[in-house]
Amino acid sequence: MNFLQKMSQMVSRKKGRIYILDTCALHSSETMQIIEEAYKIIILTGTIKELDDHKNDGGSFGHNIRTVAKQSRIDSKGEKYECVAGYEKHTSQGQEKYVCIDGYKKNEYQDYNIIDYCKEHKNVIILTCDNDLCNLAKAYKIPYIFPKRDDEDKAGNRNSSDSSPKTTEIK
Repeated sequence: MNFLQKMSQMVSRKKGRIYILDTCALHSSETMQIIEEAYKIIILTGTIKELDDHKNDGGSFGHNIRTVAKQSRIDSKGEKYECVAGYEKHTSQGQEKYVCIDGYKKNEYQDYNIIDYCKEHKNVIILTCDNDLCNLAKAYKIPYIFPKRDDEDKAGNRNSSDSSPKTTEIK
């Protein structure tokens, strides 16, 4: 790859989108394509904890989690994957509690931490497969993408008669 091609890629990447990752979004191979094309992926420490809890899951979900975790680790300077300290769940004496780091507000429910981050950082798009997080985003006028889950058409998961579009984004 010559110098001009590298520069062109860098410039096009700078113009790319910034997403904040919700754990459930990794149920979708479409999410992995979005991540590949993204300029930056924000991962809150609370989300990292959720990813760690599911890293040994099977199927595409577990594979996608391990892929994102590895790519984020390799990106040690945070050029594409930015890990943001702010919200963490800690267990002490058998009780779980959320600890606030670096002055962030604490919320027991990770979706609210994602919303709080987006309220402070207006250029971020939520990447999620969670209907309720999308509804929260809509209430706060935060853009989101709702990719189709890989398991969406299998029995016992989502309603296969759902006629919602594959990807929904609020602008």
